[in-house]
Amino acid sequence: MDSLSDPYTVFFSTAAEEGGTVIGLVACMLAWLVIGILVGRWCYLRSASRQQQQQQTTQKKVTVAPNSNGSSDATSPTERPTAPLLTRRERAKALEEELKLKKQSEEEAAPSKQHEAAVKESNKANGDEDSSSEDWSDEEEESETDSETAALEELRLKMVLIVRKDEPMMSAPSIATKAAQAALAVLHTTFTAYQGSSELDSDAKAVAEKWWQWYLWWNQIGVAKITLKCPDRQTLIDLHMKAVDCKLPCALVEGDILAVGPAPSKDLDVISGTLKLLN
Repeated sequence: MDSLSDPYTVFFSTAAEEGGTVIGLVACMLAWLVIGILVGRWCYLRSASRQQQQQQTTQKKVTVAPNSNGSSDATSPTERPTAPLLTRRERAKALEEELKLKKQSEEEAAPSKQHEAAVKESNKANGDEDSSSEDWSDEEEESETDSETAALEELRLKMVLIVRKDEPMMSAPSIATKAAQAALAVLHTTFTAYQGSSELDSDAKAVAEKWWQWYLWWNQIGVAKITLKCPDRQTLIDLHMKAVDCKLPCALVEGDILAVGPAPSKDLDVISGTLKLLN
C-alpha cells in the first residue's frame, strides 16, 4: 500500500509546487499592472493640473500701461487700443498731401516762401509780425482751397468704358465683369507708373504724377463713369492706340472693353466724342 501511494504523493506534491509558482507569477504580473495603471493615472492628473494652471495664468495675465496721470491701468491684451480706420476719401486726402509735400521739396525756390519772408521782414520792421503773418497764412490756405476747387470743376474728371457691339455679342454679366476688370487694370497702371516715376525721364514722370493726381481727386470727390459702344473690335483697338498716344491712363481687356480715365473731359472727348451710349 505504501509502495502504491508513493507515486501519487510525488505527483500531487509536484503539481502543488508548480501551481504555487504559476499563481505567484500571475499575482506578480497583476500587481505590476495595477502599479503601472496607478502611476499612469497620477502622471495624467498631474499634467492636466499643470495645463489648467497655465490657462488660468494666461487668462489672468494683463498688460499695465501708464495713463496721462502717471498711474498705471491694467488692461487685457484684447483691450489694447487700435488705430482708427480711415475711409477711402481720407486716405486719398493724405496721399494728396504727401504728393504736395514731395513737389514742394523738389522746387528750388518757392515764390510763396519768398513772399512770406518779405512779409515777415516788413511786419518785423513795423512791429506787427504776429498778426500779419497769421492773416497771410489764413489767406494762403483759403486761396489754395479755392484754386483746387476751381481746378476740379474745370477739369470735370470722368472715366469712359467702351464696349464693342459686333458679333459675337457679349451678355450683360460678361460686360459687367470685363468692365470691372478694365477699370481695375487702369488703376493698376496708374499706381505702377507713379511708383516707378523716380526712374523715368522728366516727361514720363510728369505724366505719371498727373495720372496720380487725377486718381487722388477721383477718390475724394468721385468721377462720372460712362459706358459707350463702338461698332467693332478693330475700332476699339484703334481707340486704345489713340488713348496711348494722348498719354491717357487706359486698359484694353481681351479686345472687348476699353477703359480710359479718370481724365479730364476735354481729353476724353478726343477719344470717345463720336461714340454713343450703351443701351
